[in-house]
Amino acid sequence: MDQKRSKNHKTDRRGHPRFSVELKVELAEFPLRTQGSVEKTKADNFSCSGVYCTVNKFIAPMTKVMVNLSLPITKSKSTVIENISLEGIVVRTEPETNKRNVKDYNVAIFFPEIIEFDRKKIEKYLQQEKSLIQKQLETK
Repeated sequence: MDQKRSKNHKTDRRGHPRFSVELKVELAEFPLRTQGSVEKTKADNFSCSGVYCTVNKFIAPMTKVMVNLSLPITKSKSTVIENISLEGIVVRTEPETNKRNVKDYNVAIFFPEIIEFDRKKIEKYLQQEKSLIQKQLETK
């Protein structure tokens, strides 16, 4: 099979599918700073390998961040919030430079390592989201 990419066809190199979600995210740059340095936002999309979100300050690519997530997971007939903290690396920031007139920056954060316990929580949450989307499509 030819692995070349044409101008109109991009190959997705991600190992995990991304899902559009409404998920609260907190980011803090390393080293962890004093109060006020935590960016509270929400995810635009999320996978087992990273998160894409909008923040109101420039974070340079290759910056190490702590990502705190609160995953609403349904167990039986109730929802439980599973909190996890992951180390991440900013791999892309748009716009690419810090500009005075820019209020929001889109950042892509990669999780280089996730312990199995946390990965299972993420997978369960994403499976729930996938099932919810499928049910919504079926009712249309």
